[in-house]
Amino acid sequence: MILESVYIYGTGGHAAEASWLIELFNKQNSDLNYVVEAFIDDHPQALLFRNKPVLNLAAADPSYGMLCALGMPHVRQLIVDKCEQAGFGFFPALHAPNNMIAEDAQLAAGVFSYGFSTISTNVCVARHVHINKHCQLSHDVQVGEFTTLSPGSNVCGNVIIGKRVFIGAGATIINGTPHKPLIIGDDAVIAAGACVINNVAAYSRVYGVPAKLK
Repeated sequence: MILESVYIYGTGGHAAEASWLIELFNKQNSDLNYVVEAFIDDHPQALLFRNKPVLNLAAADPSYGMLCALGMPHVRQLIVDKCEQAGFGFFPALHAPNNMIAEDAQLAAGVFSYGFSTISTNVCVARHVHINKHCQLSHDVQVGEFTTLSPGSNVCGNVIIGKRVFIGAGATIINGTPHKPLIIGDDAVIAAGACVINNVAAYSRVYGVPAKLK
């Protein structure tokens, strides 16, 4: 068995779930296990988190891989940029064992998805996207880097989601068509429970059923 040392950036609930996801991954893989050496925090409030040391980034070893477990897209991008400038790399996409993922789905480094999610055929997920529990990505979907899909969100087919989009819990994005995909612009926020039936402009906030500008 190969053991690969990694850090998790963050000491909140998202980091705890990321640690749990690694535990699930390790139980299902006999060839490779990830070892969480420590959690990283800019301003550590405690010496331990989930029985692991908490370190400042300056004290961390750049030869170890990194997982950025921060929920907000803009914060995640800032931290990823800082880690890359410090020489850290990010390990490949990580998934709960009970997820359904099509063989032709493309998932970049730093992506992780929690349990009971489905990533269908011809889906492309850019780096450092977080896909929470019970999410559904249907066919022909593109998801831009640093986007967050909160628990229970549903993305129907032929949808293009931009960078740093935040999709709230239980939101649904209705399908486009092959010739006219539904588009969610960069930095948009989709409120929890919203039903999106039209394009959403960059930097917009929408809510409700059907979704409208907030």
